Amino acid sequence: MRKMVLIILLFLVITTETVAQGAASDEMIDLAEFATERDLLFENWQVTWKETISREKSDDIIKDLKNSHLVTITKEKNSINYSFRNTLLSGDVSETYNVVMPKNEQHNAELIVIIEGEFWNESIKKEYLTVVESIERKYFTKSVKKFACLSVGDNGIMDSDSLLTNIIEHFNIEHINTQYDTVENSRVKKIIYGYISLWNQQISIEKVPQNVQIAIIEQELGERTYTIGTPILINEY
Repeated sequence: MRKMVLIILLFLVITTETVAQGAASDEMIDLAEFATERDLLFENWQVTWKETISREKSDDIIKDLKNSHLVTITKEKNSINYSFRNTLLSGDVSETYNVVMPKNEQHNAELIVIIEGEFWNESIKKEYLTVVESIERKYFTKSVKKFACLSVGDNGIMDSDSLLTNIIEHFNIEHINTQYDTVENSRVKKIIYGYISLWNQQISIEKVPQNVQIAIIEQELGERTYTIGTPILINEY
């Protein structure tokens, strides 16, 4: 099954829920620390926030970001897209703001913020926490949808089955379901779905909670990449 079709079907049948479990754990930090403790090879980490906002709020955000960010404006058939990139960060963390403004003035705008990097250490963790606190306080409400994703390669010590078992046991993943890609010549070997009670955000599919997906991708030379996303994968494999 193609990734885009899978995502569309998921959004058609699920509702997003927030579970009251006290202080929320940060999914990206949990994933990054799992990977660093096992010396896995980082390829990319990314956190995305998406929320529908009023046109008035989008105008205010655009004016605010123009003062401190490089801006690229793209005109599409039905919208005008503003993309802002923060040039003041250390270089280890990339920060991008996208405001999608429909040309139809009766439609609300959408704000999409992405922070990402290719490495992780204590310094990056501190910068990440500072950026996240600023973004969530300044731009978003409790209605925001947040997606975290980490792509890693194995370290040559654990084989594929051992690494998957390690992930499942470490995060105590429940309600596990495995899907195999039947598309010819697909690099995606399989996708695993499950639920991690540590994380507050979740979706329900036929009343079964889920909030993690793991895609195992085989590269040209036979090595494998593991892409872990919560609550669903929205990134290209």
